[in-house]
Amino acid sequence: MFEEREYTTDAIPSPPRDKENIKIKPEKNCEMPNSENEPEFSFEYGNSHKDKRQVINVMQISHSPYAHIGSVYHFNCSTSKSKKFKIIETEKMKELKNCDKPVMAVDIDVVYEQIGKRYMETFVQLDFTRSQIEQQKLRFHDNIPELIRWLLVDWTQHKGRSKATVGVLANALWNSGQKEALKIWSEQYDEIHN
Repeated sequence: MFEEREYTTDAIPSPPRDKENIKIKPEKNCEMPNSENEPEFSFEYGNSHKDKRQVINVMQISHSPYAHIGSVYHFNCSTSKSKKFKIIETEKMKELKNCDKPVMAVDIDVVYEQIGKRYMETFVQLDFTRSQIEQQKLRFHDNIPELIRWLLVDWTQHKGRSKATVGVLANALWNSGQKEALKIWSEQYDEIHN
């Protein structure tokens, strides 16, 4: 009924359990801390507690990437929208959203590094079409920071100083969810313009 099979394993076999006391001496090369003589280890089986020496258990597992000993803990390190910090609109952010000064190169240098994954929504707010953005994305070989920088420069050149204003860019950042970028820009705005 049961088929007998032979298995091969890398595990070290345990000592025989039919003898009450087995004396095992470590190898001569084995270094033992605080030992003057060759120590003797005693393995006792059953309920005998006559000899109160420490029992050493050794398990050697090689070439077994999925083997583990002990508990396994899984941590969820992803950030969801519910765990993100809510960015509150500061007075300086409101000031930038209402500013009619033209966007300068120093503004672009600060902003382009802060715009995140949802950059496409930001540039749609700045009157780019998705196909224009995708075409430029191919041109820049998916180098997103350089693509963002180029799109900002292109936007300022095509719209001109009267329409490519700080307020328009600040509102586009806020409305497309790039609030962190707007916050950082607002904190550095006075410093970079002095």
